[in-house]
Amino acid sequence: MLKKITAFLNHSQKAPKLEEKGFSPYQALLLGPLGTGFGYGINSLVWMNYYGTAAPMGDAIDKIADECAKIKLILFAPDSNEAQLPVTNHPFLKLLQNPNPYQTNTDFTKEGITHERVTGNQYMYFTGCLNAAADRIVSDPIEVYNLRPDLMTLGPDPRDGRALYYQYTMASGKIMTFKRAEIRDRAGRLCEAYIESNGYGILYHFKNISTRCLGGYYQLLGDPPLQSAQIQIAQYLQAAEYNYMLLNNGLSAKNIVSIDTKEPPTQQQTQALKRFVEDEFSGSGNAGKSMVASVPLKVDSLSINIKDMDFKSLDSRTTEVIYRKLNIPLPMISADHTALSNMETSYLMFYDCAVLPVLNRYCDRMFSFPFRQCYKDADQFLKFGYNESSIGALQPRMADIVKKLKESGVATINELREYQGLSRINSEGADDIYIANNVVSVGTDTNLIDTVGVDQQSDSKKAAAQSRLEESLRKTLKMDGTPLYSDEEVKALLLYPEVLRL
Repeated sequence: MLKKITAFLNHSQKAPKLEEKGFSPYQALLLGPLGTGFGYGINSLVWMNYYGTAAPMGDAIDKIADECAKIKLILFAPDSNEAQLPVTNHPFLKLLQNPNPYQTNTDFTKEGITHERVTGNQYMYFTGCLNAAADRIVSDPIEVYNLRPDLMTLGPDPRDGRALYYQYTMASGKIMTFKRAEIRDRAGRLCEAYIESNGYGILYHFKNISTRCLGGYYQLLGDPPLQSAQIQIAQYLQAAEYNYMLLNNGLSAKNIVSIDTKEPPTQQQTQALKRFVEDEFSGSGNAGKSMVASVPLKVDSLSINIKDMDFKSLDSRTTEVIYRKLNIPLPMISADHTALSNMETSYLMFYDCAVLPVLNRYCDRMFSFPFRQCYKDADQFLKFGYNESSIGALQPRMADIVKKLKESGVATINELREYQGLSRINSEGADDIYIANNVVSVGTDTNLIDTVGVDQQSDSKKAAAQSRLEESLRKTLKMDGTPLYSDEEVKALLLYPEVLRL
């Protein structure tokens, strides 16, 4: 029953409008400055349309979301040595691995990150975790869904301007309402939550906070990452549609032809002239067609501005603006910026500047709110994230860093293993730092007798070694039982022990 109620299908139906009486002063920005329509908080429906129709924007966001969805997410708990211990078997991870009956983990993660990158808003619905009174979280969530931002509306509280309720339009046309309430989490702490009207689950709204918007942390909607590029994207779409219509209509009119008489031509004359012009003056597929007018016959040339078809330059400029705003290195998209020497660096920069910051924010939000509120053992974990060693694009750099740390001699075996995402070795010596045993002080003559082979020994160890050597020499006997070395020979060998190696 629960699965049937919470099964959502993506569609393009627009959510119903809210009542005007509930809006706060923040909504004045929705109309944009001076009524231009370009504002800080335009409808998510517009941004989802941009994503679906503007190729540079869709490609750029898909690049980020696809890479994020490939990375395996895990929990980290502290071990006995206060290090981070990766945990891969937990109910929260199992939920994300099988979020709902219709999506895989990869699809779910990509969808959520796409919503956030496109609109600045991400809505997640966790089901099956509330008690019958819907005032306390009593169990682990059963399913989780991403709700499309373009199908979500919200009602501001006239007292504080924050969201009082959310309304989501499902595929069936039915509206789900989530109202603000105070509940207790699994640890018994009071927290604010948006509860589904039937008590089936909780809505979490993650939004990008921006200083461009009024309200700060209490702003109603998140700020799209491409907000400041809105005009460029709209211009791109308008130019693409205009140029498409030019091509569809055979460019624009090349000539205007009319009958050169004082009397207006009859309908038959006009039709005959049109057929003549189309046969004799129009190109293949009606390209470069001419126009026929019901006036005295003459021919006037109509010029076409070369900018009418200068879509390539506009496409290039818009693409560059979008990729710069999303921190994607330009060598990844343009041959003008690409060289053999910068491709490897660009791929690392793509992860460092575009992919990992987005994934880190996604993990922090999931850990701080749904995980900490819905799981009773949440306080036993440090964070929700990933092992960098599992990311293929970062492994060459990690290997180089590990090599340098090992050569420098400043890291233990366990520290090197942890950096590579490996488990610790719980044995004596793994946390020791080893150096070469032939290291001597600057200016030391290594040819001196007292430094050969015993440079790192203390005076007591040197004396003990001398004593053992003397005892061994004096106990060495000939076949007849007499000492092999005389007292003078023993003293000499103690002074020059290297003679024994010859």
